[in-house]
Amino acid sequence: EAGPQFATKHATYSGYTCYTGTCQHVPSDISEVAYKVFLGQEQYLGCTDTGNGWQHWWAFLPDPPGETDTDELMLDRLKREFRDWSPEIMDLFDATNPSVVRRRDLFDRPPLFQ
Repeated sequence: EAGPQFATKHATYSGYTCYTGTCQHVPSDISEVAYKVFLGQEQYLGCTDTGNGWQHWWAFLPDPPGETDTDELMLDRLKREFRDWSPEIMDLFDATNPSVVRRRDLFDRPPLFQ
């Protein structure tokens, strides 16, 4: 029998949803910076160089869990949410095909050992 440290704990919604995407894009500062994080109030976006001219990005927004949107609507919404941020973010979104955008609600579990 497994001990209590291996028992499944109930996951609770974190209050955030993560949107992810990939795109062919080479930022102008790629030789100096390969990983970027943009922080705002209740919003967060990061991106990283994955090689061969590709970028992977992720954005966190405080959305209710369980919502669904089409790929195109998700990307349009992200463009609206981050429109006043760095132009680099719009470059990423503009280079992203809506069909690769994914939405994942984020859940937390308590630590196994307390």
